Amino acid sequence: MAYRKREFPKMFGGASYPPNTLLIIDRLVEAFYLRMETLPEAATVRAMHAEDLSPTKIALKQYLCEWTGGPKLYTPAKGHPKLRQRLHRIKVPTLLLWGVDDRFVAAANYGAAYRDAIPGARLETIDRAGHFPHLEQPEALVERIRAFFGERRA
Repeated sequence: MAYRKREFPKMFGGASYPPNTLLIIDRLVEAFYLRMETLPEAATVRAMHAEDLSPTKIALKQYLCEWTGGPKLYTPAKGHPKLRQRLHRIKVPTLLLWGVDDRFVAAANYGAAYRDAIPGARLETIDRAGHFPHLEQPEALVERIRAFFGERRA
């Protein structure tokens, strides 16, 4: 559902931003999610989202608003979109845990890139887990974290 012009200030925290830009962002996001709902090749990605896409749509609209020079509404709530470029600043021991079956963000690609960007980081995968290992294999995740902390104390 597209938002009417008068709803934009509320959605974007009352920030002033050229209304045409907001309308363009709104239409772009609505078209994107309409395709996600209707295209068979998008069914897997759609299944990863909640039934109600309203919060996701608002987050994407806020991200695109910020990305196009508008008010910074996405970053305070969701973190900086250029996080990967800042990972080298982490100076503490880091364990990255990734689900082996993550079809959304693969360990071989993203996990390895994060590991390589964080000095001294270690990447481990969890069997029989996808994108949510903390929900899919919580015992295995906790076991890995405990072992990691145990190594630090020794």
